[in-house]
Amino acid sequence: MNTTLDYLQKTYGPLLKMGAVAEFLGRSPEGLRVSLCKDDPLSRHLNAGKVKIGRRVYFKADCVAELQEKFSAE
Repeated sequence: MNTTLDYLQKTYGPLLKMGAVAEFLGRSPEGLRVSLCKDDPLSRHLNAGKVKIGRRVYFKADCVAELQEKFSAE
């Protein structure tokens, strides 16, 4: 997991924008927004790492890395 987390932090920083998360997961930003509204394990995990700063929504890099490791193993 450290390599994924290191990659994310080096490329995007500690917080990722919605578009960066969508790009990393291979989805469109609109598709990711729709997925986040559903009640499934992926959306629950991502919503747990969501940070709102003003109107903007960011996701913690460690949460996205955990998600990648967890769901790529299945």
